[in-house]
Amino acid sequence: MAQLSGMLEICKYYPRSESTILKLIREMDFPAKKITEGIWESDTELIDKWRLEKIQAEQGLKRGGLESKRILENRIKSREDGETKKLQKKVEAAEKKKKADADKKKKADDKKKKSEAKKKADAKKKAAKNSLSSENIQ
Repeated sequence: MAQLSGMLEICKYYPRSESTILKLIREMDFPAKKITEGIWESDTELIDKWRLEKIQAEQGLKRGGLESKRILENRIKSREDGETKKLQKKVEAAEKKKKADADKKKKADDKKKKSEAKKKADAKKKAAKNSLSSENIQ
């Protein structure tokens, strides 16, 4: 399996324009998913399977009529469901990692802010103490 990341890579592999690819995704279940931050991902193997299934569906329609088309569509659907679930799991894992990274960064930022606030408070206490001791000396 060769991962394709970004619409440009997908368009290079399946030589169509971006608008055509987006139309295929919407209308014909082209195997690509938008993951975090709007990046499209697909896989060469999934695209090859999709292309073959569409060709077979067309041939079945010409030979066997509507019944053949339904049978092929059901086969395609069941395969796509499995592939879609795999892609969804990848997307969910990526989103979970992104959230964990954001939480980790927020925690580090909060710790840094607390540390800075403590340093300021300590500096104020020290300045106040120095001020009091200099007043006592006079």
